[in-house]
Amino acid sequence: MPSDEGATSRFDAIVLDGSQRSALAATRSLGRHGARVIVADKSVPSLAGCSKYCSDSFRYPNPSVEPSAFVASLASLGRFAEPPVMIPCTDESLPAILGSGTALQHFATCLPEADAYRRLTDKWELYSLAKQCSVPVPNTSLLAPGVRSLADITGDSALVAVKPRMSVLQLRGRGTKLPVVLVARTALHSLLANGTFPNDAGLLIQDVVLGSGVGVSVVCDHGRVIAWFAHRRLREQPPSGGVSVYCESIALPQELQRYCAALIEATTWHGPAMFEFKVDEAGKAYLIEVNARLWGSVQLAIDCGIDVPHLMYRLARGEPVASSAGYAVGRRLRWLIGDLSHLYMVLWGKNVGAATASRLRTIFDVLSTGGRQTFVEDWRYADFSPLWHRVAAELRH
Repeated sequence: MPSDEGATSRFDAIVLDGSQRSALAATRSLGRHGARVIVADKSVPSLAGCSKYCSDSFRYPNPSVEPSAFVASLASLGRFAEPPVMIPCTDESLPAILGSGTALQHFATCLPEADAYRRLTDKWELYSLAKQCSVPVPNTSLLAPGVRSLADITGDSALVAVKPRMSVLQLRGRGTKLPVVLVARTALHSLLANGTFPNDAGLLIQDVVLGSGVGVSVVCDHGRVIAWFAHRRLREQPPSGGVSVYCESIALPQELQRYCAALIEATTWHGPAMFEFKVDEAGKAYLIEVNARLWGSVQLAIDCGIDVPHLMYRLARGEPVASSAGYAVGRRLRWLIGDLSHLYMVLWGKNVGAATASRLRTIFDVLSTGGRQTFVEDWRYADFSPLWHRVAAELRH
């Protein structure tokens, strides 16, 4: 049973950001392959820390607030003859690790270079890189910190997305996560004046592409893609657009594969990444952003035959890894707690979009089982405890 006191004994892998769905998927994956896994997070118990595949838990300082203390706490776990594999799962822990110098060199990792990571996660850098690589992107304008004039904002869509330049911005000496807000272009000035976004935050104003969401995912070995995977989003939370709560594996779209390959080559990418696209009604795809780490619905890739965490583990240990032959198409993954939250918001009319299904249709869709090709992310008969942990957290919330 995981403890709150920290892990000190021998282990094969440490999965960070244990409250994340991706951390739970990684813990289950590595544990099933026989690795002794400890789970670390800002607080314990965590979602992944409740898994039966977790050998022990470890609490570390908040990497957004105390990055140096965070690194020091990981370094204090000790050194072993065979370096344990470290797998971070969020944009809070990853920058601190990439900037840690030699402090964590006794861990094995499957991570990109810091510059490559910045080029894909800084949304303005990504926009510029995508244009250089002839990858379609929505019209985007940059508001630098301290600048809130809309004089140079371009674009013609009625609806725009206002998003922070980075998922985790450094503001007043600490990492800060800001929301992505969809707003009518005519209401931009009011939004920027109402205090939703701090004046010292760099923001992007991006045309909203109405259409379906498609994710193309990879695991790379220094620019060589060893595994491809693609999925489409069926339901999101919030309903107007957000994280996937119900998704389906699809055949890899060749055009999107070419776009991703260009960005991978430009950055010599190493490790996992998920490229998010929006495909409009005319069938034109636009790159929206990149998750330059394990993504939330990575369990679907695992269920379809692309075991991303285990591939990372093997690459980190220096093992030869052949390119994947393919994956199962048509399988679906439901994040049960997220899907029920989606239903709740639709019923109460909160954060719904133009493409959101009706209340009656949503009730039918969410309460249906989905058939034999549907896997429930939380509800795994061999590993039930994380579901109870999530239910208790939702009830407290």
